[in-house]
Amino acid sequence: MANCYRGEVDLLIGDESHVLCLTLEGLARLESDLGAQSLSALIAMLAEVRAGTIVPVLTEALVGGGQMDRAAAAALLAQASPPLRLAQAYTALVRATFSEPDA
Repeated sequence: MANCYRGEVDLLIGDESHVLCLTLEGLARLESDLGAQSLSALIAMLAEVRAGTIVPVLTEALVGGGQMDRAAAAALLAQASPPLRLAQAYTALVRATFSEPDA
């Protein structure tokens, strides 16, 4: 179960719930992989939901959630459906990572 105070969110794929969490290592990897020049540029990039960023971000978040390596995370996301659920999880994750949790 996700801990909102750690910036975690749950993603349901099939019958299994997976914890998503963007760690500092994951953010650094995304900054490099997505070509952002700085963390603030990455945050601005992530604020806009783009098809090309959803899978890389969720892959890093599955790894950050501590449940699997990158290859397993990418394979799991490749078979996940519907795509709208992934976009919703992406939006919730970005909000949880960069916002204060609700009191």
